[in-house]
Amino acid sequence: MKIHNSLTQLAIAALLLALVFNQDNDPRQCQIEPAEFEFSLNVISSVTVNGELTNGEDNILGAYINDECRGQAFPLDFQGTDLYFMIVYSNSNSGLVNFSFYDSQLDTPVQLDEQFDFQPNLILGTVLEPYNMNGLYLSLVGDLNSDAMLDVLDIIMLVAIILNLIESTEYQQIAGDTNGDSSLDVADIVIMVGWILSD
Repeated sequence: MKIHNSLTQLAIAALLLALVFNQDNDPRQCQIEPAEFEFSLNVISSVTVNGELTNGEDNILGAYINDECRGQAFPLDFQGTDLYFMIVYSNSNSGLVNFSFYDSQLDTPVQLDEQFDFQPNLILGTVLEPYNMNGLYLSLVGDLNSDAMLDVLDIIMLVAIILNLIESTEYQQIAGDTNGDSSLDVADIVIMVGWILSD
């Protein structure tokens, strides 16, 4: 009962954080006037969410400095991979740039891990070697296959990971750790089975 209460509190906290994040850094809300800025840099990137390269014509990548949108890009298909050709704008020759990504499949913004100091005229990534950005989105504890449902398919995947039949992603390591002990084992399976049977 203690574990279930802790997980519920964690889920509520994560939801509240997500709501705050959505309001501030949702790439769909970006409005940029390039003429208002003195400096710029260029990024050619791909985006990985939950360990998998994203593809989707409605996805959007946003760049932020001090929580202000300074760049927005939509995907262009290059040999089966979505690339984002983005110009990031600033009126200062420094400042921390971070990124968020609207994932149309998850229908939510995802905070990306990459950040760097703004440098005018910097070029990051190429078409052949894009600057890859990574993010995690935990839609549901136990949802190892990211389908927004907790079911027997997630248990099968967790068993395969524990038996080293498949290699887990960082997302699956977090999603599968149902008891919060930083390891995937039989105890996590027992908890997931209990959750499924109680629904």
